Amino acid sequence: MKKRLTLLLAIIMIGGLVMNSCAQPLPPYESSADISVELSQSEISEETSDPAFYGDLAEGCPYFYEYGANIEGDDNITALTDPENETAVRLTPSLSDTGKATFKTGDWSGTQRELELDNTKAGIYVDLGFICDIESFELVSNAAECEIFYSTDGYNYTFYAGAFGKSGTLSISAKSVLFMIPFGDGIEISRIKIIGRREHARTLLSRGAAYTWKAAKQYPDETGTKLTDGDTYAVSGKEALAQARASNKDEITGKEGVILDMDLGRVCNVSEVIFGLYSSSYPERICVRYSEDKEKWNDLGQSYLRTFSGIPRSASKLYSVTRPDTVKARYLRVYFYTTNVITDEICVYGCADEVKVNYEFLCRKNRSSDSNIAQNKALNVDGKEESRLTDGSYYNYYHLLSEKGSIEYKVEKKRSVCGASVTYRGAVASLEIECDGRVPSNLFEYTASAGSIKTSYFYFDAAEIQNVTVKYTTSGKAWITEVQIYGDAPQLPVVRGGFAQIFTGMDSTVSEMNSDYSWYLFVKGMRDLGMEYLILSETADIRTKTTLLNSGRTVDAGYKYEQVYGTTDVLESILKAADELGLDVFLGTIIGVDFAKPAEHLDAIDKVIKDSELVIRDLNEKYGHHKSVIGYYLNDEQCDYWMCYAEGVKYGRMVYKAQSDLIRELDPEAKIMISPAIWRSGGYVNAGKAIYEMIKPEVEGGRPIVDIVSAQDCLGRTAELYVKDDVFDEFGKYCEEWAINVRAAGAEFWHDAEVFEQTYTYKRYKELVRSFGYEAKLSGTIIVFDIPHYLSPFPLASYNNERQYYGRCIMREYVKYYSGFSELNSK
Repeated sequence: MKKRLTLLLAIIMIGGLVMNSCAQPLPPYESSADISVELSQSEISEETSDPAFYGDLAEGCPYFYEYGANIEGDDNITALTDPENETAVRLTPSLSDTGKATFKTGDWSGTQRELELDNTKAGIYVDLGFICDIESFELVSNAAECEIFYSTDGYNYTFYAGAFGKSGTLSISAKSVLFMIPFGDGIEISRIKIIGRREHARTLLSRGAAYTWKAAKQYPDETGTKLTDGDTYAVSGKEALAQARASNKDEITGKEGVILDMDLGRVCNVSEVIFGLYSSSYPERICVRYSEDKEKWNDLGQSYLRTFSGIPRSASKLYSVTRPDTVKARYLRVYFYTTNVITDEICVYGCADEVKVNYEFLCRKNRSSDSNIAQNKALNVDGKEESRLTDGSYYNYYHLLSEKGSIEYKVEKKRSVCGASVTYRGAVASLEIECDGRVPSNLFEYTASAGSIKTSYFYFDAAEIQNVTVKYTTSGKAWITEVQIYGDAPQLPVVRGGFAQIFTGMDSTVSEMNSDYSWYLFVKGMRDLGMEYLILSETADIRTKTTLLNSGRTVDAGYKYEQVYGTTDVLESILKAADELGLDVFLGTIIGVDFAKPAEHLDAIDKVIKDSELVIRDLNEKYGHHKSVIGYYLNDEQCDYWMCYAEGVKYGRMVYKAQSDLIRELDPEAKIMISPAIWRSGGYVNAGKAIYEMIKPEVEGGRPIVDIVSAQDCLGRTAELYVKDDVFDEFGKYCEEWAINVRAAGAEFWHDAEVFEQTYTYKRYKELVRSFGYEAKLSGTIIVFDIPHYLSPFPLASYNNERQYYGRCIMREYVKYYSGFSELNSK
């Protein structure tokens, strides 16, 4: 029998084809007792000793349909990568006849809203198993065009390859490729081909493996091999199925469901578990853990429902837990968080050889939030010296009196310059830039418009430059408001990082069940998109007496640790991932004090000062060793009005200074951040003075109370689901006053852009980029509120969750947007 299996595997490998879809029936064999459990690791390595392959990488690979498509002719989701299938699959929009659909959602005032869903394209994800070098693709289809996104991990589609016809040349490395194809009058597609090279082949490891249910079985399975025998519902109907009902709880999450344990019979290099469910009910999420010895278990990963053909009882609801690398495992444990499981095959894949990945992430050379070297230095406008254009005031206009002219800035001595921006209003017809009399190399231009002003950004290769000249033409009344010259790093209108709202004592957030590897993928998605900073919002809440710490002084003082996350130490999971992926993390301290009416909350203020010492000491001892920890975040979520009052500023400074003093005693190099609300906080002039008084050094020339102020922009807190121009204009005045005063105090000024709407959904793409473009000129560092829930490329719900689908569509637009800046971001 071993000789027969060797021949079978050799046949499968011909042409680079490895059986790698659970929905596809595997060839029959004589007896499960004769096969893979008895096969040694050396024999398996011999079968796949030469996995290197050039050709159609997609052949035999699993794929998944995006939400919003009716699928005809692909019941078992195997047709598009099956070379023997010649029947075309037909795809039509499922949400609306016009391609435009809506879903209803309430807002925070209780009003029902309708948000538009884009149902004009079909999305198809093809997973290649491991990262491959891709040269071209072809859709055997009536489609005229497509857009391509891709992923290096199988979850985060954070890279954009571009728009193509139905075939094209590529030069990318990817594990999974997403094709977005316009429906038109209906898509007819019979094959997806992806041509390129692979080094590692996906290999089936579970054939004949033993398994046990931790549940009550309903369909007999006397041999214990029904789920690893290669027989599927597509071939044998319900005779291939096994059913189990819930009777166990996940020991980490406490969620009830069905558990399946599988023994591969040997330690293998495992990368994937994929299967389909046939029951009418299904879990939104499943989890897989692995072990070498059945004692110590680690997280392989999670899967949401990936796709469903929509034809009852004839096709799997597909799940895939996948990695681009391998782990050492003999035992697999699958947690189905549902009451009833019906399936035909549980397929485990991996590679004969160990597979490792080394992601290359983008980092800026200079992390300064303000790279403008022209601040408060004179310019020449049409030959006349002018200081108003570099004073930091964007509402101090200079009226252009000529139809043509130039603005010139002379650096004191030659130095590196990589960009510039010009902010203006009125009828400016064109702007052109020269450096030392020449157009700079690799010039990239971007214009941002919000409110009554526009900003044109010019980015180019850094060079030693003496003179920067901007030539303008006008077609009517026009004004220049500010000119910036960027030194070592450009101030780009992209997201540099954001908050992870890891709430204490709450179990209603979409990220609550994230496992270790899910948090890794969340961090990786941020790094894929050029982000550098992650802020953990809080560790303890004095109001609810809850904490994310499961031991230490904080717990001893009466704070309760509640296991609401899919890992026993969510902070450790995130920090381990950040260490590996090169993200800088701020640890959140304590929340629960109101500065707006301090006289009514003096006890709470005293309590937060006292208990913050416990939290900070615990954080420093438990997590301070992580190389990713660069500082602390002092939470100020109840701050919308406190800066209107002198007493609020007084007590706010008191709370922050107490924490700051202790942090600097324990870790003098740590950065300290706050994020107060900027908009309408008592009038922009008074707000600027208040933030200065809040953070200024104790002695002149000393270190300020905090090192970074990331101002919440609060845009979107009006009745409209968009930001009106007059709101942007008012907001801009606050920004400039805060920027001037924060820097005068010796701290960095950042932006905390809110990326949600009052409907508790992702902010629409046009609204996102308007705020980013508007804020970039004032700060080179834009972070955003609550990445996991409002701006994450990592999927947080099943593919058919309309709210999450809405978010995925917006994220794809941001991925396309960021791709235009990604090369600049690496310089």
